[in-house]
Amino acid sequence: MLIVDDSERVRQSLRIWLFNYFPDYHIDTVASGEEAIEFIREQEIDIVLMDINMPGMDGIEATRKIKILAPSTPVAIITIHDSLKYRQEAIAAGADAFIPKGFVYKDLIPFLESLNNRKKST
Repeated sequence: MLIVDDSERVRQSLRIWLFNYFPDYHIDTVASGEEAIEFIREQEIDIVLMDINMPGMDGIEATRKIKILAPSTPVAIITIHDSLKYRQEAIAAGADAFIPKGFVYKDLIPFLESLNNRKKST
């Protein structure tokens, strides 16, 4: 799993929280869209959790590029922006989920569990 967010605090909080639910996951973190692209070029990732607002390449553009490099890698947009505009842009870029940060604790675990169940059934 790769967490992409420009806030160190958000990256580490998500990492610790997710590790408690999924101790078998290897969780890496990067601070920008550019770093995420480089990471994906070098390693295979099971899932990407992507923020939208970051300096340089934003999460929408990074998602678009990740989906070109690794089309089967699920990308979940996790953002403070809960607007139809951002949701539509994220889906158009290839995002598999759009989860406002206010709903992360409610919606992210079920999304990740559904991905795990999908992997087990194939």
